Amino acid sequence: MTKVLRSWAGEGSTVLRVDSMQAQMMAIKSGSGLGVLPRTVAAGEAGLKLVMPALCRHDEPIWLVVHEDIRHARRVRAVCEFLEAIIEVIAPALATLILG
Repeated sequence: MTKVLRSWAGEGSTVLRVDSMQAQMMAIKSGSGLGVLPRTVAAGEAGLKLVMPALCRHDEPIWLVVHEDIRHARRVRAVCEFLEAIIEVIAPALATLILG
């Protein structure tokens, strides 16, 4: 997202950098400037206004992480396969929710 913000700012300077979504939301709400938040997070927050949505369209991967020692266990594979199938089915709706 840093690249997106740089494209918005042009020749402007960065006055604040934060390392968490919560801190970014607090900074935006306090009037410190622009930020990039998932719509699912920002939707319930009063005082935030969506600007330049076309500039924020991109795909983010969803990672399923399983410890090497158990990833071949039948029950773990069954859960992983189930989650992969569910994500594949809901991916279009999820993209609409996030990208709006």
